[in-house]
Amino acid sequence: MFSKLKEKIGLFIIAWRCLYATIIGHRLENKPFDLQTTKKRALYLILSRLKAYGKSCKDFCSERKYT
Repeated sequence: MFSKLKEKIGLFIIAWRCLYATIIGHRLENKPFDLQTTKKRALYLILSRLKAYGKSCKDFCSERKYT
């Protein structure tokens, strides 16, 4: 149960970072406040983290295949 909570917290942290970057960009650089772009950025970051984790698991398994 605790591991699922950690995963959810990780997703919220990524989403918050993207939302915060959008808010700051809107305030400081007068960029448009676009939640669709923020959502796409968050999903891209989550997907890239999952791919990186999958690659590390694959590398771990292939290194220890015949040991």
